[in-house]
Amino acid sequence: MEKKLYDLTINEALEHVMPPLRDDELELLTQELVKEGCRDSLVVWNGVIVDGHNRYRICHEYGIPFSYVEQTFLKEEDAKLWIIRNQIGRRNVPAFVRCEMVLPLEGALKAEAKKRQGQRNDLKNFSPNWAESRKQDTRDELARIADVSHGTIDRARKICREADEATKEQLRNGKVSIYGAYST
Repeated sequence: MEKKLYDLTINEALEHVMPPLRDDELELLTQELVKEGCRDSLVVWNGVIVDGHNRYRICHEYGIPFSYVEQTFLKEEDAKLWIIRNQIGRRNVPAFVRCEMVLPLEGALKAEAKKRQGQRNDLKNFSPNWAESRKQDTRDELARIADVSHGTIDRARKICREADEATKEQLRNGKVSIYGAYST
């Protein structure tokens, strides 16, 4: 694809799946783009940026041409999951931030599991623990995506609901562990 200044759409829900770059990280990215140009293509889904929000803004600010590749997703949740998997592999992301990124996917994962289950008439024959095992499957999937244990995802969920913002910020910066914050 030809490099030029394309006009693309920013979807805030997709942009905010990942935490923003720190000021020093953004400055380093800006310096790199100004010096070397935009080497990596942005990833776009139907004209909406999926990966490369920071590069897009910097390129437009400094007039740096860029290219993009089109990715196909069925729905926004699929794009979010792709972002998480792509960025976790790219950045050194603290465990709490990974958990914060995947926890909003819980509802979508449960809905997908329910859809796969289909209509069943024989559920009355299952033990009461059956429903709990379905809940654990979703929890385990969230933990797998975030690359943490299921106990860690449970603790992070509680911290997200109950902790004050100062504690969450310490977790995001890696100054305290999830277990440490949960235990206090």
